[in-house]
Amino acid sequence: MREPDPSYYSVLNVSREASDDDIRRAFRNLVQTYHPDKHSDPELKAEASASFKLLQEAYEVLSDPSKRDVYDVYGKEGLTSGLEVSSTVDSVTALRKKWEKFKAQEAAQMATPRVTYRGQYQFRFNAENLIRPYVKGLSRVPDLTLVSLSQELHAKLTRNTTAWIGGRVSVQSRLGQANMNVGLRHASSRRHTVEATANIGLQSLLTVQSSYQLSKYSGAALALTYQPAMGLGMQVMTTRQVSARSRGELTWVVGPLPARAMVLALTTTFKRAQTAIGLEVGFSTGLTARIAWKYNKRTTLDGSARVSVVGGPSQVEVGARYRWGRLTSTGLSAVFGTQGLLLKGTLVHGEHRFVFPVFMTKQPDLRTLLLTYVAPPLLSYTLNTLIVRPLWRRHCIKKAVEARREGAASRREAFQRAQGANHLMAPVAARKLGAEVAKDGLVILRAKYGPHAAIKESDTQARQLRSAHQQEDRQRLQEQQQHHPDPHSPQQQPQAPPAYEEEEDADESDEEDAEVQQAAEAVVAGEVAPPCLDVTLALRYMTQDSRITFHQGTSKSGLMGFCDCAPNDPKELQVLFLFKKVPHMAVISDQEGAELPDRGAPITDQQVIEDLQAELEQILGLQDR
Repeated sequence: MREPDPSYYSVLNVSREASDDDIRRAFRNLVQTYHPDKHSDPELKAEASASFKLLQEAYEVLSDPSKRDVYDVYGKEGLTSGLEVSSTVDSVTALRKKWEKFKAQEAAQMATPRVTYRGQYQFRFNAENLIRPYVKGLSRVPDLTLVSLSQELHAKLTRNTTAWIGGRVSVQSRLGQANMNVGLRHASSRRHTVEATANIGLQSLLTVQSSYQLSKYSGAALALTYQPAMGLGMQVMTTRQVSARSRGELTWVVGPLPARAMVLALTTTFKRAQTAIGLEVGFSTGLTARIAWKYNKRTTLDGSARVSVVGGPSQVEVGARYRWGRLTSTGLSAVFGTQGLLLKGTLVHGEHRFVFPVFMTKQPDLRTLLLTYVAPPLLSYTLNTLIVRPLWRRHCIKKAVEARREGAASRREAFQRAQGANHLMAPVAARKLGAEVAKDGLVILRAKYGPHAAIKESDTQARQLRSAHQQEDRQRLQEQQQHHPDPHSPQQQPQAPPAYEEEEDADESDEEDAEVQQAAEAVVAGEVAPPCLDVTLALRYMTQDSRITFHQGTSKSGLMGFCDCAPNDPKELQVLFLFKKVPHMAVISDQEGAELPDRGAPITDQQVIEDLQAELEQILGLQDR
């Protein structure tokens, strides 16, 4: 994931309402530090060149009124696309909202493909010979009795019009049939849709359907059909939202005569389940019921039953579905009815559905029922636990690692740019810190930028590290007292430790330093992403006459010495500072405007105050060196 470009206003640390003089003044102040000619060291000169290029780019845009208008409305993309802001009654804010709406619509159109493929594929097997062989010694391999392939291509012609073309081929018992279908759907308004389909083959059919949304809770549709063998037909459908959870449907097939029927259905949705009950009266009369219960985030248990009074089979189906990802799911179910016992497996990926029905036997016994209903779940659970889930978990981890490495590359570059900017501003920041300490002004002791949880974790680790260092100092002091006791003490003075012990200690110290260096290099190299960014030097550099100003509406990740260390998380700036020798703390959100020291609140925790005083003494001691 690529890091978003920093705001030009953040780069120069000016507000969006800044005047030309403010922009020019900010640019000149920053150039004093980041111009390549100000540095003789080759490494610093290279870092300054990168920072100066960004400063120059920001200044060229914001100092040009026409470019600045385009940037305020369309952003950097508008500059590269050559857009212009014409004279209009709309304000800049209104134009920016229109542009953001247009970009959102464009992103939605890009996410929705103009051409999609849909298919259904069925492979039917007969395993009777496997369960009960007619002849001993006969092959027990299941027979493939039916292959049916159906596929359609859907193309979005315009925003409101979709066309499709497809076909179906099936082969059963060495007899085959095929047909072709074409269709067109047009939405004339938000409420009205017209659809026309033509099925050409052994069972040719022409259908024209008009659907209308009557109200927020109800809709209706009328379909006219024509078949060469049966003539004209008509079908009326209506839907109604009965309650907040339930929806009813009524379908009336008026003709042709052999197809006359009426179907009434009621679907109810709960938090973790969905039920449906249907009553059909006509050539095939019966009652159907279905339930789907969401067992967990990925597993859904299904059950359905049909009781036929006239025509059609009666059956009971029990099964489960497992969702592997956003597009992929598998299912396994057992069907028991008047036509026999059937085991059915399904695989769905995107718009494609594969069905594998396996006919077991017409007259099931206890052994066959156990084999159908008990063996598949046990086998599925075993394979899922021992093979499928570990492989899938490994695959997901691999994808996550690849995604993180892809995003880490841009974050690593941004982190290195921020480190380079900090190296350049270090001398100026040290001078400003000394001046603020001398006049008891705004003294920045510690500043961190990043997600709140990352800053909190970093503070915890820092306290643990300081505690460990204090413990080491106490142990070292005790050892020195043991090696150099009071001369008036009657105890015998111990001999000096041998030289090889000192060398051994030095080697251990060198190993610890090497480990620290390796960890630091890993952070810089991006192998271990820094949880948050230390921006203490950047804020000391920004201090001007005992004040620091942050402008509203611009992300602080674009400030010199800052970077976006967590692109997808909300960030904040946490600052610990002294003002008139009083410790303060300030927490500022990413795009919030604020001024220091006004925003800070005094610290009352005595332990924190002592830690800050010790930290200030350490800073001043380093500066004196």
